[in-house]
Amino acid sequence: QSVIDAVGRQIADTPPEVTLKDWISDDSFDFLSRLGNITVPTLAICGQEDQLTPVRYHEFFRDHLPNCQLEVVPDSGHWPYAEQPELFDRAVRGFLDSLPNPC
Repeated sequence: QSVIDAVGRQIADTPPEVTLKDWISDDSFDFLSRLGNITVPTLAICGQEDQLTPVRYHEFFRDHLPNCQLEVVPDSGHWPYAEQPELFDRAVRGFLDSLPNPC
């Protein structure tokens, strides 16, 4: 319930014109044809129950980014970092720990 309350407050505090511009930019932003150009290690994280960006979208990234790791957070929707923070943190830390040390 606290996640729902926090998101509700965030939505209520966002001016409608900002939300509209965000939605419009989401529809016009297309980088899919350039995914193959991204060569750095990439972590895609999604919630298992995400209705806005379903797991299949993230599977597409995993399949089309040359160096992409996919983590699906169980019992989570569009905000896995807020809904399952421990699992989200574990996924990020695991990904970061898997990267070669640049020093």
